Amino acid sequence: MEQLKNLSLLPEIIIVLSGISVILADLIADKKEGVYSEAISIAGLLIALFLACSQFSKPEIVTSDTMLVSDFYTVFFKTALIILSLLVILISSNHIKSHGVSHRAEYFTFILIACVGMMIMAGSLDLVTVYAGLELMAISIYILVGISRTEFRSNEAALKYFLMGILATAFLLYGISLAYGMFGTTNLVVIKNFLQNNTSVNIGYMLVLIFLVIAFGFKIAAVPFHMWTPDAYEGAVTPVTGFMSVGPKLAAFAVLGRVFIYSLLTLKAEWVLILTVISFLTMTVGNVVAIAQTNIKRMLAYSSIAHAGYCLIGIVAGGGAAGNLGLQSVLFYLSGYLFMNIGAFSIIIFLNKNGISGAEMDDFSGINERYPGIALLMSVFLLSLAGIPPTAGFVGKFYVFMAAVKSDYIFLAVAGVLNSVIALYYYLRIIVYMYMKKSVDQKTEVNKSAPLLLVLGIAVTAVLVLGIYPEPVLKFAADAVGGMF
Repeated sequence: MEQLKNLSLLPEIIIVLSGISVILADLIADKKEGVYSEAISIAGLLIALFLACSQFSKPEIVTSDTMLVSDFYTVFFKTALIILSLLVILISSNHIKSHGVSHRAEYFTFILIACVGMMIMAGSLDLVTVYAGLELMAISIYILVGISRTEFRSNEAALKYFLMGILATAFLLYGISLAYGMFGTTNLVVIKNFLQNNTSVNIGYMLVLIFLVIAFGFKIAAVPFHMWTPDAYEGAVTPVTGFMSVGPKLAAFAVLGRVFIYSLLTLKAEWVLILTVISFLTMTVGNVVAIAQTNIKRMLAYSSIAHAGYCLIGIVAGGGAAGNLGLQSVLFYLSGYLFMNIGAFSIIIFLNKNGISGAEMDDFSGINERYPGIALLMSVFLLSLAGIPPTAGFVGKFYVFMAAVKSDYIFLAVAGVLNSVIALYYYLRIIVYMYMKKSVDQKTEVNKSAPLLLVLGIAVTAVLVLGIYPEPVLKFAADAVGGMF
């Protein structure tokens, strides 16, 4: 227990204990699945959030045989992942009840376990720990995607996601094996020191880079590894879709920053071209295909692909002439993306009741007449996703593009701006439906649960505050990245 002497892993431990408690409470309650699962999950996450935030005051490195690290960078992502899990649990309660998810305890437990897996990824200082965290996250999300066992689309989505996921795992294991063969270690610090003392590049290094890019490309849904995304997003229950649209991205970009910008920076000349091409294709394919979608969940799936492309610009710019600005911009971008995306999925859940999916474009027709507040909130989330001021999305894109310009990746900055213009079309189309189309059914019931409305309030506040006064989060991001080097 020496490695836990400063208790920096307490947030993860509390969340795991909460997951176990949820299962035990479900057994004791004799299947009277009331508020136990949700209440225990929320309590555990709130305690973990408090413990994680307390680490901002005195971040320090603690390791388990140099496998895990708890620095400012890790704590930044831990905090974001816990907040994400809290918001998803709050929007889940009534929704999963009305969608035939009979295993509530398992549902909340797997969200907690996936959160721990992502937190381990964010704090990994070794490729083996990255693998362990990634599998913990991935297996939990496979189960969450298919948790509506009577829904054919849910089962199909889970199977597709699982098959693509094990392919990504295979590439990651190939990459880790080759890294061990090339460097004699899988520790990121040792690899960094090795490369600084051995500057000659060979084909083995390139293969390591390629396998790692493919593995993480699947997790962030980058083109051409994105094929599973629309089906998985559409098949999963909507809170899970919101969870998987943000969580794996947060964890995977935390790892990308640690692996490529910290450990493999000496090989930047080799990996920068690969990531530049993938970033451009990811933005362009995501935005162009999103235009053709009439289902909002599929549209947000392609939108999510495009946003991964924007974040990759920050990774490409990281460690260049702009210094740490590239990675800082990614941290800020993902912070805003968390709230705008969860907000948009919460609106879908709001409209999803009594046989109305809430995910089709027509479901948004004329909702301004019935729910002007909801139409306004959805407009804010969509404009933020499009990058319109004064929202978090605008500030995030501004800093990502500025990092690209300062690092002389003008092409990527221009491509990002042009893609933002393309994206504006399909985001505005939903706003047109809300404000200019006639409502199909004036009597449709909606989901007005208090937790859902609370999440909407938190999300819109965060989106606007990050857009108007981003300095505190930008400073956190700067401190987080600065402490890593």
